Amino acid sequence: MFTFGTTQHGVLDATRKVGSRTLTLRVRNLKLQRDGYARGLVAMIVDKTPVHSTIVDIDDAKERHAFALDLYGTKQRKGMFGADIATVFPQEDFEQEFMVWSRTAWNAYIGASSGEHIKGAEGRSAPPWAIPGLVMEGSTGIWAGDAGANKSTMMRLACQSLTYGIRKALDVRGEEPGIWVNAEESPEEHARQLGNVNEALGIKRIREMFTIHARGMGVTDLATRLEKAVRENGAKHVFIDSLSRLAQGMSLNDNNTATLLVDSIAGAAPGCSVNWIGHTGWGNRDRLAGSRHFENAARVMVLVQSRIKTDANDNDPHRGVRTRVTKANGAGPDVFTHRYWQLDYDAETGIKSASRSTDYEWPTLYCDFPVGEAGNERACGRATWDGVMPDRSIRCYRHRGEDAEP
Repeated sequence: MFTFGTTQHGVLDATRKVGSRTLTLRVRNLKLQRDGYARGLVAMIVDKTPVHSTIVDIDDAKERHAFALDLYGTKQRKGMFGADIATVFPQEDFEQEFMVWSRTAWNAYIGASSGEHIKGAEGRSAPPWAIPGLVMEGSTGIWAGDAGANKSTMMRLACQSLTYGIRKALDVRGEEPGIWVNAEESPEEHARQLGNVNEALGIKRIREMFTIHARGMGVTDLATRLEKAVRENGAKHVFIDSLSRLAQGMSLNDNNTATLLVDSIAGAAPGCSVNWIGHTGWGNRDRLAGSRHFENAARVMVLVQSRIKTDANDNDPHRGVRTRVTKANGAGPDVFTHRYWQLDYDAETGIKSASRSTDYEWPTLYCDFPVGEAGNERACGRATWDGVMPDRSIRCYRHRGEDAEP
């Protein structure tokens, strides 16, 4: 029979021997539903190799049967669940023990994980930034900005810089594996842009980035895959492009949508930083569009802005990127400052280099749109950072037209 072990970080294991193999039933994030069913992410591990993982209502006989059928059918045919196990421990016996396990799993889970006494940290310490002002370890972060603000490019730079410990463009604190969730682009386009990002960081264009392709995928399906990916790759950071794609038509203004998206992914990646790409609203370009529950759920909020340098003698564009932390629970005032980068582009193929910059290279601009009565006009004077027009005039968001640079 399966024997329960100890619970750590919301994970409960039960193991049994089958011949020379060790089987482990692992359940994570077990919750009691309104109808009384216990529901959680259940995985089967053979020795140390995960072979099956899905969300199951463990009190539902049909769902337990479906789990067993997939484990003994599809997984066995693919060579992921050994024939030697199936011979010694047939599906009928597994389902019987699975049923017994399910009847006691909830009490074992709650009994082992209801809480504990935690000591306060002995010494003073700063919040654990993996990249100061951008990524905080173990926390949910959302990067918001207009369409075309280079959020995806900056996040790819962050993911690769952390994964390989590269400090060329970003001030990473160490080498920590990252996972990229691609819900926006085709695999081919993602690979093309990744090659450019690698080159910009000074590494081989073919260097890998662990990626989950999630176009058209719901958040529940993604959570199942992400939990397995985090477990197998030892990831410390997750980057998701983007909130709107994973919403799959659900209203981002709905509080339930915000709770579902943020909590599902945070639960599937315990201990990881989870960093989302979001968009600012048309009416307010300084805050994330959607429910306030997104901001409430995030520990870190980052505003991303960009603009093109006006240089008539250079055909290849140079884009400035400015970021600012607008929320960072527990952080000191020093992080609420602007940070600057310069991204150099080939006009046809995309980014080719990235480097840190300063506000001297990318200063705040002031709107020169004439306001006031005729004959007594004055410049608007409102501060802006990304309002350079094609004719090089400066416009704040109230006075720019549709042809303004993004």
